[in-house]
Formats: sequence, structure tokens, C-alpha cells
Amino acid sequence: MHLGSSGDRTRRTLLTRITPFCTGIALATLTACGGGGDGNGTETSSGTSATEASDGLERNSVVNTSSQPPQFEAWEADMTEYGHKWGRALQKETNYLSRFKLRYYDAQRVHEQIANYLGENQPWRSYGQVAEATYKKYLENADFRAAGWERFPHGLFIDAIRNGDDESQEYLAKLRDAPPFSYPSQSGGEWSKQKYSREVAYSLETQILADRVGHERKSGRIQGLADLALGHIYIWVEREYIHTDRNWQFFQAFMGGLTGSALIAHYERAVEVGNPDARVPPALKRLGNFLWDTMWVSDVNGSGFGAFKYVEPTTTGVGSNAPAPDLNMLIAPMFGWLFYHTGDDRWLKRGDAIFAGGVALADLGSGKRFNQNYRSSFQYVDWRTRGVERHGG
Repeated sequence: MHLGSSGDRTRRTLLTRITPFCTGIALATLTACGGGGDGNGTETSSGTSATEASDGLERNSVVNTSSQPPQFEAWEADMTEYGHKWGRALQKETNYLSRFKLRYYDAQRVHEQIANYLGENQPWRSYGQVAEATYKKYLENADFRAAGWERFPHGLFIDAIRNGDDESQEYLAKLRDAPPFSYPSQSGGEWSKQKYSREVAYSLETQILADRVGHERKSGRIQGLADLALGHIYIWVEREYIHTDRNWQFFQAFMGGLTGSALIAHYERAVEVGNPDARVPPALKRLGNFLWDTMWVSDVNGSGFGAFKYVEPTTTGVGSNAPAPDLNMLIAPMFGWLFYHTGDDRWLKRGDAIFAGGVALADLGSGKRFNQNYRSSFQYVDWRTRGVERHGG
């Protein structure tokens, strides 16, 4: 498939605006997200957004760099080749459990984002609809009490906003309100343990997206979940584990990426509603530095490309500390966000290395791994593009 010149691709990225004001989801217009209007990504007379003008983060140097990350064309080519492969697999699969596994990590979100990025409704919308129907059946059968690792609100959110699906909007509220992991005040301190970081991150994103789509904002829950997520970063970076069992004293890099994405969503929305959480930017800087300094392997098997260790230390029942490039793209967006907000080209160089390693080394030979690589890599491209616009010479 011909995707046009590099300039065309960059313009497409800017026009679709996988916008931070919509938690990094590719939507056609800014005003469609979070109710639109002032405070939701509208631009000021100086050309900066309302969020940018009030976020309180420092801005640094002029950056000279390519308008696109390394391996960008390969990322686009893999998007369409494997997107069709796994989209068609979803359509053809007749066994519900097998189809449910194919949509893991939110295939609805992935295919809707591809549709918007390419400016093509079909067949991507059809692929997404199969994933949507599969996930909604799961939610209905579970009375919306989704397992903590199965809370995937983004596809529902895009469907509600971009496609006007009232049912998806309703299901998003039901997913937000159903236990487990919806009410941090009821956790009794248990969720403070880093073993619950993914569940807390997903629940935080669900709360925020329900707010954005027009449901009543649950500020107490959001704050409680953000407190827990920030606590998980402290545990990882300081290695002050709550668990006395050494089998739970470990750090998985991609879990840090998931927490980072959730806290970015929280921070951006909090700025928009006039109550920024000043704890988030320094916490994400600490997490980013910790990941890079302790988990990054710069040259995996002599390939010239890097990846993060899967877990540190190697832990029985979890995995080894070997590099896991399949998961790079769950971590890259945080580095793009830090570059955009600070102008510090260290974050750009690190983010580009993470992105390139993910494209070059990830195995897209399963639906799950494809979804992991394309659920949020769009966000890295967008944060990076915005950062180069903002800080470039």
C-alpha cells in the first residue's frame, strides 16, 4: 500500500492528531474529545494549546532532528501488513475463546486508530467491530466486572466519540463503575503493592475516559488511583517493596510503561479541568531515567537495536531479564511525552532508540503482540512530532 511521501505522512499525523487532549487517541477533530471547547486542546492566540500554556513544565533547548523517528517507514508497512493479517484472523475465527485472545490488548482500539491514521474507514472499522462485539460479550457475561488486566476502555471510547455509538458510551460507564479495582478507597491498602500496578493503571484510564466521554467525573476515585500509581513508581525506583516475599520484589519494564501512560492521561485531563497534579512530571522523569539506567539493553544480540529487559531480577514464575523488544512500544510514549514537555533531547534520543528497537526486533507473529505494538506507538509518533514542532530549529 502506498502511503505517500514523508511530508504527506507527517501531515497526516498532524491532521489526525493522535492528540494528548484525547489521551493519545486518533480522532478527526479536537472538539470531539472531552466535550470540546476551551480547556480541551483549543489553541491560544500564540499557537500553543490551553493545556500547553498552563502545564507549568520547563522548556529547554532547540532540537535539530528528523521529522520522523527511525524505522518509521517499516512501522507503517508493518501496520498495514500485520493489521490486515490479524484483522482478517478476527473476522474468520469462529471459536469465541480464540477470538477473545486475538483481541487482547484492545484490538478495537488498534484498528480504529489505524483507520483514522490512514484516512480509511474500511476494512479497519470492520476488524474493530469484531473485536468490539467480542469484548462486549465478555463484559455482559461478567456483569461488567472485568478482570483487572482485561479493562480496555480505549476502543469503547473511540467508538463512542468517533462513531457515535451510544452503547459503547454506556458500557464505558458500566466498566468504570463495576468492581474490581474501581473503588480505591475500598482496597484496604492492598493495591499499594506493585503487583497491582497494571490493574490500577487500567482502572485510572477507564475513569478518565468515562469523564472525557461525558459521564460525571469521579474525582475522588481518580485521585485515589493516581496516588496508588505514583506509589508504584516510588516502590520500583527506590526498591522499597511492600511485599516481604522476595518472589514479588521485581520490576517489569512494560508495567512501568503502562503506569506512565495512565499518569499522562491523568495529568493532561487534570490540567484541562484546572487542577493539575504537579507530582506527575517529576515522577515520570524518575521512572524514565530508572528504566533507561537499569533496564535498557542497547544492542540486542548484535542487531544494533535495543530493548528493555523483561523483568529485573529474573524471577521464577514471571520470566527472565532477557531483552523483550515486543514490549518496547508500551514504553516509548512516555519518552515522547517527556521530550514534548521538556525539550530535552535526551528523551528524544532515548525514545527514538526504543521505537526503532520495537520496529526492528518485535515479533508480530501473534495477534496479542501486534496489538501490544500498535495500541500506543501512535502516541509516540504524535508526541515526538509535536515536540519537534515545538522545540525544533
